[in-house]
Amino acid sequence: MLLYFRRESLFNNSDKEKLIDIDADYFKKIKTIENKLDSITNELLTVLNVEMQSFYEINNKIALKKLMKLKRSITQNKNIKQNFSSFEEIDTLLRKREIYKEKLVSLTNQLEEIFQKRINNYDFFMNDSLFVRALNYTNRDFFEELNKEKKDKGTLSIRKEKSLYNYIQRATVKCSPLSYFGTTVFEGDGLDKVDSFKNNNIYIAILLFALSNIHSTKYKLRYRFSSLIEDRGKMFILHEKYFLSSQHKSWILKREDRAYHKSLIELFKTMFNNNDSVYGEYIEDMLKDSPFFDFDFLVSSELIYIDFNYYLTNPQNLLTLLYNDRMFSDKKNLLDYLRGEVNPDIEQIIKKEFHEVLNFIDNRSIKKRFKDFITRVPLIYHNSYSLGNVDKEFNIEVECFKDFIEENTLSKLYTTCMVQVSSKFGNTNVLELLDYINNHFKELITHTKPSITYSDVKKSLLVFFQKTNDGLILENNINIGVGVLARELSYLKSYNFDIFQKYHENIQKLFNNEAEVYELVIDSESSNNLRESFSNFPKLYWPYDIKDLSFHIEDNRLQFLFKGKPINLIYTGAVPYHLFFGTKRLLLEIIHPYKVNYERMKKSKDEKRKKKVLSRKYFQNISHKTNFEFYVFIHNFFEENKLPKEFFLTEKSSFRNSKPVWFSLDSSNSLTILKTILDKRDYDLHVALPNSFESKTTEYVAWLIEGY
Repeated sequence: MLLYFRRESLFNNSDKEKLIDIDADYFKKIKTIENKLDSITNELLTVLNVEMQSFYEINNKIALKKLMKLKRSITQNKNIKQNFSSFEEIDTLLRKREIYKEKLVSLTNQLEEIFQKRINNYDFFMNDSLFVRALNYTNRDFFEELNKEKKDKGTLSIRKEKSLYNYIQRATVKCSPLSYFGTTVFEGDGLDKVDSFKNNNIYIAILLFALSNIHSTKYKLRYRFSSLIEDRGKMFILHEKYFLSSQHKSWILKREDRAYHKSLIELFKTMFNNNDSVYGEYIEDMLKDSPFFDFDFLVSSELIYIDFNYYLTNPQNLLTLLYNDRMFSDKKNLLDYLRGEVNPDIEQIIKKEFHEVLNFIDNRSIKKRFKDFITRVPLIYHNSYSLGNVDKEFNIEVECFKDFIEENTLSKLYTTCMVQVSSKFGNTNVLELLDYINNHFKELITHTKPSITYSDVKKSLLVFFQKTNDGLILENNINIGVGVLARELSYLKSYNFDIFQKYHENIQKLFNNEAEVYELVIDSESSNNLRESFSNFPKLYWPYDIKDLSFHIEDNRLQFLFKGKPINLIYTGAVPYHLFFGTKRLLLEIIHPYKVNYERMKKSKDEKRKKKVLSRKYFQNISHKTNFEFYVFIHNFFEENKLPKEFFLTEKSSFRNSKPVWFSLDSSNSLTILKTILDKRDYDLHVALPNSFESKTTEYVAWLIEGY
């Protein structure tokens, strides 16, 4: 175990009790009264049947009719207004029955009153300054809506209550990275809680896109040329198209494409066969005599693209451009943001200035697309850090998770394909080889037997887990590689360089050779918080540096060479490598010779957390039930199916991974939410296993390397 840290919730574990407002034995009281009431009613009906039979036999029609009417009222649960004092035994049972009915009504009214006052349960959380700040920074629109309704809590809509409830449980029973709802603690001392605010790369990327569509700035940006690739003697331009997702996703999607136009190929051969980025003015000048193509065409076709890394790795490069443009003369707050001076308290002002810049775009369609996209993208990312004691009593190592880690067969397959294609065509240009494999994979796979592995890499895992009262380790997630760890350490770098340095030393232990480690940087501009390129290792940027990447084979192991020098490649982005597509995905697969079997891990998690499936078919028409009726119904259902009263629900969906939400059957707040959702979707239910020995909900993160 090399590096170990923990994440803590904002509130204490015990604070969830503020939402538990119904006595644990309340349902038992109801059942006791209902059972007694049923018993009395059954006894009463038995006595009635005997009495009616006797009156029938003596032909006492008046008494018989009166008792028949009484029986009908009892079976239909109607109020009984007549006096039955002349029937002593029946009268005694009726009085006893009425006493228990009143007790049940009293419990019903008590429960209804609890539900009516449930909004008050949120006061404790809403009076916490850190939580209020978290709401303000995380969802300002929702925060302002809550403030408007603060004077009249009773008007809180169910939609807003759902949101508030979700934020509260997120800050109490869960550990949220990259948010205001928790803290990350590394081993060490001398550092109290520190808030770290970072700007979002996507805003910088969108700003650069905007500048490339504004006449006064588009020629002043630096651009790169898409790669000229040869496939069996035929040349083409390999380029990527950008898409702003319309599915409420906060990242930029990219898709590979090929351009075969002969005139374009000749243009790139003669003018743009350049691995360096150049200013748009240079490209415009080079194109002045071209009869077919102009600068705007190459930009809109994405055959040339902004050199994002030039601006992302050094903010001053962008600021130098903007300082000299009149458009930014009154954009002080935006410039400070781009400089890295991130102030969350003026987020709306920064966004306003950002929108004003977008207004300079003439193309209405592009302008609208940019504006629509950034409305759902956070401007600022926050993390809270401290140094403290991290419990390391658990002796965990890679071997403990052997059931979930397996050879990545694609790594060996792609590596072998690359060597075979290289031998066939006498080409060691990795970019061209990967592109060939990507476009001829079906043809290659039929006669390729995987035999060559990437370098000599040890298994490396990042394990996220929790501990229960009885010492059980609950793995929440396992990542191959160090992406999330690199992201966390990038925030901490300026506060504790020793940890950052130790991280670099341990990276070297991944490889059984002395070659220098390089960090592969892919699509820094496209993810909301990829956090790449913060290591001190030299960088290899996709795709343009890959043209200088080659390899050699020794003992059936592939060793990459960069400009002829042996190197080891790592990827430190927070987005898992298997979520990428296209040619870059192949390279990422190659440098990750091991993978997580997520199906097997999910099965283990489900077994430990005693997963059950709640089907919506069992909860039809629950929205029409009163609070009391739903309370009794849900408790009966959970009791009959031996389900826990405290649990997490995760929406079952084939389209997205939803987050688990905590509920308790002893919480009117939980029950209110459950009543509105259980008939809409199917859910996975997991037991909320106790960890009462920890004051806060805590998730531990351990970095493991095989043999250490």
